[in-house]
Amino acid sequence: MHNTTLFDYQKSVFEILNVSELGLVILDDNRQVIWCNGEFATWLHDEAENLTGKNWLSLPFEPTDDDDQLYCLVSKERNQPLHLQHWKALLPSNPKLTVHYFKVIHSENPQQKGSLKFTGLPKRPNWVQFLDYEVSRSRRYDNPLAVLKVKLVMFGDPDSVSLNNRMNQLMSEVLKDELRWADMIGHSHSGEYLLVLPETTVESSDALKQKIRKAIDKRMQRQFPEQEFDLVFGEAHWSKGDSSGLLLDRVRDDLLIQMQHLMEKYQ
Repeated sequence: MHNTTLFDYQKSVFEILNVSELGLVILDDNRQVIWCNGEFATWLHDEAENLTGKNWLSLPFEPTDDDDQLYCLVSKERNQPLHLQHWKALLPSNPKLTVHYFKVIHSENPQQKGSLKFTGLPKRPNWVQFLDYEVSRSRRYDNPLAVLKVKLVMFGDPDSVSLNNRMNQLMSEVLKDELRWADMIGHSHSGEYLLVLPETTVESSDALKQKIRKAIDKRMQRQFPEQEFDLVFGEAHWSKGDSSGLLLDRVRDDLLIQMQHLMEKYQ
């Protein structure tokens, strides 16, 4: 009788989590999806089983603040972005696993609370609105438009919060110095930076990537000479018929491919 009660209890908890209006996802220390509930999968127009094993980088969630509290779900399947409140916690039974909670914010323009940690980043309107505007201009005038995702990968065991904060500050300063005033920079707590580059061709973005690499190398050698690192870029360029969501899907996919190549290189 005791075993039956325990089984029913576990089954009920699973069902409660699966029908919750919160989106729940568990990531391992490599940021692979271990489990998600039905609501989370529904937002992605997918089944929960299909999402298991996917890397977080491949999912269409983008931060809209520097405190990791607000996210926006933007993909080619959605006509309008979905604004989400986010918080997370380590699993007590396994600290290598992190539970991420997402709650839909019904306001179209949620107030972003909390002070910015990276004050060197340019202050811009919501980057989703900025990207939508630039996509609209490209459609109207056939202007080139590039979207990059930059990730600073540190080797070894850089667990120090202070070190990570200093690295992120270095990245934000270099990007601010190297980009034009018309460009837009966004940041996420996983160490990725989203760059929206109006009127930027493939050749121009290649030149910009080289400039950023050289500037980062110079600063790293001066400030963190012992730290091994690499810089990884995902890249997408607007073409006729593209929406903001489609561009973001492609830049995420490209960053994930480049990350996989980097892992193969160092294995």
